Amino acid sequence: MKNAKGTPRRAAEQRTEAALRASEGKYRALYESSRDAIMILEPPTWQFTAGNRTALEMFGAKNEREFTSKKPYELSPEYQPDGKPSSAKALNMINLAMKKGSNFFEWTHRRLNGRDFPATVLLTKTEIGGKKVLQATVRDISEIKQAETTLLFKNALLNAQSETSIDGILVVDADGKVVSLNKRFGEMWGILPRILETKDDQKLLNHILKQLRYPEEFLRKVRYLYGNKNEKSRDGIELKGGRFFDRYSSPLIDDTGRYWGRIWYFRDVTEQEKIKELMKSYAARLESEVRARTKDLAKERKRLEKFSIMKDEFIRNISHELKTPLSVILGSLMELKETIPIRKEKELLNLFEKLERNTDRLSHSVEQIITISLITAEQIKTERIYLKETIDEIYRKHLPLANTKGLNFKVDAEPVVVTGNAALIQLAIDNIIGNAVKFTNTGGVRVRLRASDDTVSIAVTDTGIGIRQADLKRLFDRFFKGDPTMPGTGMGLYIAKEIIEQEGGKISVESKSRHGSTFEITLPRSIEEVAKSTDTKGK
Repeated sequence: MKNAKGTPRRAAEQRTEAALRASEGKYRALYESSRDAIMILEPPTWQFTAGNRTALEMFGAKNEREFTSKKPYELSPEYQPDGKPSSAKALNMINLAMKKGSNFFEWTHRRLNGRDFPATVLLTKTEIGGKKVLQATVRDISEIKQAETTLLFKNALLNAQSETSIDGILVVDADGKVVSLNKRFGEMWGILPRILETKDDQKLLNHILKQLRYPEEFLRKVRYLYGNKNEKSRDGIELKGGRFFDRYSSPLIDDTGRYWGRIWYFRDVTEQEKIKELMKSYAARLESEVRARTKDLAKERKRLEKFSIMKDEFIRNISHELKTPLSVILGSLMELKETIPIRKEKELLNLFEKLERNTDRLSHSVEQIITISLITAEQIKTERIYLKETIDEIYRKHLPLANTKGLNFKVDAEPVVVTGNAALIQLAIDNIIGNAVKFTNTGGVRVRLRASDDTVSIAVTDTGIGIRQADLKRLFDRFFKGDPTMPGTGMGLYIAKEIIEQEGGKISVESKSRHGSTFEITLPRSIEEVAKSTDTKGK
């Protein structure tokens, strides 16, 4: 009976022992195959008493004996990242685990070769053989920490790029909700920081729409892009008050093709737009000036063509003018031959006067021919002209005739210098003064020369026969003569006007029939002479 009873009990014990061995083997297999380092710490010294293969590899121990000869703080640097000593902090972590049953935290361990590495530690209170111990599960998180550092750096870089960008940047998620925006965005749109911090997309949108010149157009583009997620867009938007923004938008799509949202860039291009408008205005003005210059050139071409025709007409006209005085001169000479022996003094005097008048006509006609040649020349000489000396010379030329007529012939001239063709300008002034003396029989002729800041005025006033109002409009036409019976070609005033206008000046007249006339010539002063005059006045 005893053996019979003992046999079932022994069988049960054997089964229990087998189950325990199987469980232990299973636990041992898990313990050894774990990718985490697992070690046992026992009181009261809390030294490692066991460690799996991963623990040995993690800390670089040759075997379990070398590993279990160390305490936790001995496999750590002297201080943890928070500045606390590893020995004191390790004991504090152990006490918390024993009190709470477990404790999970980050720790910096040190391998036996002296290299530190970050790790997570899970201390779990357990019981082995009736004794309370701690199981430490340690995981090397070097790669995770490196990834975290890289991610933090990238985030810091992106944040720095965003905050230092000259563009206002707005990022929205796939539902159109604001995810991120930079400081510049708020500055450009004048959005208060408290509104920016809320990231309330509707408030931001309403604030923006109030500033736009064309809000509906803006909204249409936004809705279109939200509805067409893969499209990029770049355009310009105009704000109230004359500001312009460049707007660029692009979808946020990862490598798998997943749509995360959209990013918007806004850049203030107001100054560039102003420059564009200025350039357009300048181009339009330049084009207008080119057209005007082309028109001027066409006018100049026509003027030269007219000069060519005028020259031909003048030559035909002057041929007659040359032949007439020459015929008179020759006839007078023949009469002179017949008169001299008879000593007819009165007749002789009349012949000499005819010779003088017609010789003068001939000389004047030759001058006109030379003048026409000079006006139509391709290159005209430019030089400094001392107008007072020029007028004095003309005065001396016409003084004998003025004296013969008993005229009061006066010159009131300031010393003035202009730049131009001396011969032509002298001829133009001579024509005006000569006419004044020629057509004034009583009274006088006065020539007045004055200079202003940038112009010179020559006024010739006479008390002569004057000019009819009907003739004033045609006075400067070529070949025009108020009295067709008077000698001359009718080119004097025309040539004078052409010369003065060619030199950049103007000529005008005020006159009444039988009440005299005043001709005024206005010429520009050279830049150098204006500067000298200004300096003289300043001194």
